[in-house]
Amino acid sequence: MSVQSAYVHAKTFCSSLLKNSSNLKSEVETLVTLTYVQSLDGKISGNYGQQLTLSCEESMIITHRLRALHDGILLLEKAGAKVILIDSDQNGLLSINHLLSTLRSPPFSINCLMVEGGAKIIDSFLKSGKVDLLIVTITPILVGANGVFAIGNNNLVENNSEDKLPKLTNVTYEKFGRDIVLFANILNN
Repeated sequence: MSVQSAYVHAKTFCSSLLKNSSNLKSEVETLVTLTYVQSLDGKISGNYGQQLTLSCEESMIITHRLRALHDGILLLEKAGAKVILIDSDQNGLLSINHLLSTLRSPPFSINCLMVEGGAKIIDSFLKSGKVDLLIVTITPILVGANGVFAIGNNNLVENNSEDKLPKLTNVTYEKFGRDIVLFANILNN
């Protein structure tokens, strides 16, 4: 796929993807898209957290198109974004419910949020049950043993209970350049 055709494909595909996913939410809930890039061995960064460019040019087009289609993007402060302070819970953890409620209210009015990780953010959102759309770009690179896993070292559920794991539905795969991009809705328990 050429870069030009990737732009055309991304525009059409991402627009319909978000439209179909937004039909799953009520008007008072924020649509949450969780997206990240991982290597074949499931890593999102290099040795001990070293930032890597994993995506190819064609799959980066999808990321940029998705960013344009969302009202807000949640990412790590180091990425140079506007910082919004959100109180943590009594355990010092981020309350995803409180975060989404704050972002949905004025002055932010974010109805469609794109979440780009860090492993802890990815893990927290998956555990929260608030993710509606999951987009994982898989790139044909092996990072190695000291890389950081996308899901982190924690299990998604206590006691590995299969019935508590997020269930993927409407799963599709698209090839963009050398990368494979998985798109799926999440049915939360």
